[in-house]
Amino acid sequence: MNLKKINAWATGIVAIMLLALSAGAFRLSYDVVRKEAILYGVEPSLAWIVPVLYDIGIFVAGLFVI
Repeated sequence: MNLKKINAWATGIVAIMLLALSAGAFRLSYDVVRKEAILYGVEPSLAWIVPVLYDIGIFVAGLFVI
């Protein structure tokens, strides 16, 4: 294997690990973030999107680090 292939494999593995970590964090924080959104005035029928957008932002920021 050359260095380019090793780098591609390592990047892929880190991206998969980041996805797994992000999914776990999303699952653990979803209810709390949704309730906070409702508490701060977001309509309950739309509050589900707040934790989704929040965690997508964290995931994308993590991809930029890779």
